[in-house]
Amino acid sequence: MLNNNQINQIKEIDSPILTKKSDDISTIKMRGEDEVTGLISNEELYLFKRFLIDDKYFVYITSTNMVHEINNLEYQILEYGFDIEPWSLKEKVDIRDCSQADIVISCKRLKDLFQPINKEGYVFAQPNFKRKTEKFEMKVLLINTTEDCNLRCTYCYFGGAYDDTRVHRKLKADIEDLKPILEEFVLSNKNVEKQRAIYFFGGEPLLNFKLIKDVVNYIDEISIKYHINIENILYQIATNGTVLNSRMMEFFKEKDFYINVSMDGPNHDKYRLDKVGNGTLDLVTKKLKWVSETYPEYYSTHFGIVCVITPPYKIPLLYDFFTKWEPATTALHLDFDMILPGNEIGSNYYEELCKAKDDLWEIFTKTHAYSEEEKQTSSLYFFSTGFNFLHKAFSSVTWRPINTIQSKLNKLNGMDEAPGVHITTIGADGTIYSSYEHQHEDYKIGHLNDGISKEQVNNIIENFQAFCNTGSCSKCWASRLCKIDYPEFYISNSDDEDKIKAKLEVQKLTCKNERYDTYSALKANKEIELRFGKKALDYMETSLEEHQIYF
Repeated sequence: MLNNNQINQIKEIDSPILTKKSDDISTIKMRGEDEVTGLISNEELYLFKRFLIDDKYFVYITSTNMVHEINNLEYQILEYGFDIEPWSLKEKVDIRDCSQADIVISCKRLKDLFQPINKEGYVFAQPNFKRKTEKFEMKVLLINTTEDCNLRCTYCYFGGAYDDTRVHRKLKADIEDLKPILEEFVLSNKNVEKQRAIYFFGGEPLLNFKLIKDVVNYIDEISIKYHINIENILYQIATNGTVLNSRMMEFFKEKDFYINVSMDGPNHDKYRLDKVGNGTLDLVTKKLKWVSETYPEYYSTHFGIVCVITPPYKIPLLYDFFTKWEPATTALHLDFDMILPGNEIGSNYYEELCKAKDDLWEIFTKTHAYSEEEKQTSSLYFFSTGFNFLHKAFSSVTWRPINTIQSKLNKLNGMDEAPGVHITTIGADGTIYSSYEHQHEDYKIGHLNDGISKEQVNNIIENFQAFCNTGSCSKCWASRLCKIDYPEFYISNSDDEDKIKAKLEVQKLTCKNERYDTYSALKANKEIELRFGKKALDYMETSLEEHQIYF
């Protein structure tokens, strides 16, 4: 549990900026942002986000999760508050023919649209899953076959660019250590209707190919021993592709593996380097060309390309590369992940990142003019739906419940399940982590020798809950749609004052980026409805993420 000093420091640094407009009214801006996105008026809190589409004005209201069309005057009034005296507002709004009566009418309409909550903001309640950690039903068992890698990608989680995670080292997992948790994984849910996965990770997992074979063979032994149908268990692997060979491919094909290969297109050689600093694009493209030509049917149904998009963000170059290179066009899916550099210079690229995202949202919106048949053959549609940030934000916005909510939220931002339940990560040394990105002591929830610790899992939940209730989350306009989970921002019991300060600085940019994605998704959702009608969104009854397996 976080102590009082840690909580007070979070409150001091991460609270939103309140500006007093009158005795009873204050406006709210989030840290690092210039736009008013909330009001405290007469002890009540109003949270919102305004946006424009062509010459139309809209406001998203957090408490109801609804988007309303408003007029220019109402749009401007929200900058100051709708409980301010009309004569005072008349001096502030930039509309030449606006009368005091117009202001009175607009203020009343805004008041009617909003449902306020308590001025202290949202309270993030203890999630239901915290009380269900007695029994773990693992969905994805992620196994680090080794912590060694033959590449040194500069943005890698384990390459030294990020704090609070391990680094590469020559350490391999052993099948004897893994047998108990493999048996627990298979036996914990015998329902073949529930799909689960074993995901091989690293380092470069193929550097310990023997372990991969040993795991699959042992799963087969468990199936025979206990007469269990294991058709619901998928095998997946994340690889850089550089050491793929025919022996491996024959095994993967026989065992029906899904394979995600990292390949970054135009920027590949800037970031994905070997141990002596040479680019690896030529090697990876040759490997994928060989696989796609030698195993064409298997490749098109089981191979995905995972592209990390890094500065410079050149979307046209990216589009040309992945829509003209045949192994990309014939792969099962493309997955694009846009990131900022994992160090102090990341903030320098934020505006460039947002501009690139704007271009992608525009492409995505345009493709909604296509028929279902056109989507199947459109390289533009195939390209646009591969962006993780886009379909996560769009799904969150499109599926949001439309209702009035009180001040208590039964969710912790993007934490949908107990840490380590959806993805149970096993380090090569047997440590069990709650996050596959952050394989660090703070994210440890057990060891293969002892099993998963309920106390450690609950401590992570409680710390994240304390942060959500202490910092800016409670007064953030995007709080009901936020997808930030604890691995992206987590304060541990051992963090001192300097560590917390550094983490909060990173968190400011993380939250700013999340709010931008949510704003863009709200805008795109409304624009699609205006341009193409509500039927253009019918396909969202099934997930936009259905082309992905787990990652």
